[in-house]
Amino acid sequence: VSWSSFTISDGTNTADASEGAVSSDDNPITCADGIAPVLTLEAATDEDITEAFVRIQVGEAAEGEDPVYLTDRVKVSGGNINWSISLPGGYAVVQVDTNEDLDGVGESLPIEFCQPEELPPQELWVNTTWDMDDTDIDTHVTELGSMQEIAYYSSSRDWGSLDIDVIYGYGPENVKSADDGYSSDAGYEVKIHYYSDHGNGATDTTVRVVYVDPTTNEVCDIIATQTMSATGDWWTVGTFGPGFICPE
Repeated sequence: VSWSSFTISDGTNTADASEGAVSSDDNPITCADGIAPVLTLEAATDEDITEAFVRIQVGEAAEGEDPVYLTDRVKVSGGNINWSISLPGGYAVVQVDTNEDLDGVGESLPIEFCQPEELPPQELWVNTTWDMDDTDIDTHVTELGSMQEIAYYSSSRDWGSLDIDVIYGYGPENVKSADDGYSSDAGYEVKIHYYSDHGNGATDTTVRVVYVDPTTNEVCDIIATQTMSATGDWWTVGTFGPGFICPE
């Protein structure tokens, strides 16, 4: 399987890996002014492919360890992908793939963003995906000082925002704290709600949280998966902030 095209655009500039890998130095989408909250990913492959995967490496691999990837399932129609993605800022590498395995088969050329030493510009990034189509999972993030919540019904606060409320399958949904130097002394609670299964039953939900402690620049980066059984289920992923232990 080959990818005849693979691009990511911020609405003004486009990184094109259709014929060659795009490095940070060559990417016209720069980190100087912050990456747009929502990017458009487009790709083309064989017409008989009905689903694919977007693989995002966030941050540079720790010494002696393999990179940590986030894999989002995406829909393919007529061999084409048109998908909205969100990056936390800081170093990231994005590829599309025809399967979930890192086996060198079905993978596109990569697009690299920012430099390895660059941290995300905001404290918190929460990415939520799930594996059952036609289901609605919601991300809820509460800033514990103000007790204000970001969710589908309150998608923007002074301290952060939700990019897209995905109501019919897979996600991703992304919540980011503000990237203008804002920091929360109290921290954030991250919870997931199974808003509606539309009669389709359980879905495995995966959440990635990247939290940068502004007092130490230490990064808490976790990926957790839980089966959400039916409409109404809640899952408390964890609390992230100064003084909190990074959940395992």
